[in-house]
Amino acid sequence: MKKLALLIIALFSAVPVADAAETQSLSMSDNASVRLVTSGQRLADGTMWAGIDIAMPPDTNTYWRVPGETGVPLVMDWNQSRNITDAEIIWPMPRRVVKAGFTDYVYEGNTLFPVKLMMAGSDAVWRAHLTLGICNEICVPVSVDLEIALNADQKDMASQIRIQQALAETPLEEDADNVFAAPPEFDTITNLMTIRLKTPLRDPASSIIATADPSLVFAQPLSFPDNSLQFRLLSRTPERMTQQDQIDFLFDTSDGPYFVTSRFDIVGSDR
Repeated sequence: MKKLALLIIALFSAVPVADAAETQSLSMSDNASVRLVTSGQRLADGTMWAGIDIAMPPDTNTYWRVPGETGVPLVMDWNQSRNITDAEIIWPMPRRVVKAGFTDYVYEGNTLFPVKLMMAGSDAVWRAHLTLGICNEICVPVSVDLEIALNADQKDMASQIRIQQALAETPLEEDADNVFAAPPEFDTITNLMTIRLKTPLRDPASSIIATADPSLVFAQPLSFPDNSLQFRLLSRTPERMTQQDQIDFLFDTSDGPYFVTSRFDIVGSDR
């Protein structure tokens, strides 16, 4: 069983500003490192694509924005950046794993998280304070500071290709009316979220439900012949589900992953 070493915090000081399209890799544990990469190309709307590039062996993982029951989510604070007005992580499709009865959402092995940066000037600097978990036999919460100058005239083809490959693994948005046969329902008595689909999924067991609250974790769904799925809420505070406005439903297809953002109905006598 994994042991969550909550008292083990790895702290690293900030590295110097990098002038190239990537920073030097910074070690986070014995077998994992992280760096920032950029495309080096500023688009007409001021956007520059970048990435958080984590190098890990195949048996080591980090976590999604909803980490699960034992994980530590990747969180980026970019507020100390210069001439950047927005920075958004575009999440690749995570994988659900269940170990020792606990459900987590993970990325295993080398993983690049695309980041969409909005530049407000030519001398922009992306400063990223990252907190995340690196997990093998022991899970280590890590805090890292990295920064990189965004040189809009220094295109990096290798980084561009890696970012494009990572973007291809991120779910595309689909309209709820094209996916759901009826609005999703959360039952406050059974703590079950029911999804009724118009067509069957290729791999319903890999589908995921998430909310804006990372503490709300759903189990692998049960699949029924009428194309409905039921997800059991694992959270110890199910009443928090009634405070949510919408859910994200992630699912895989032969064309790659997709997601739907939708409001849901609350049913049950405990409303």
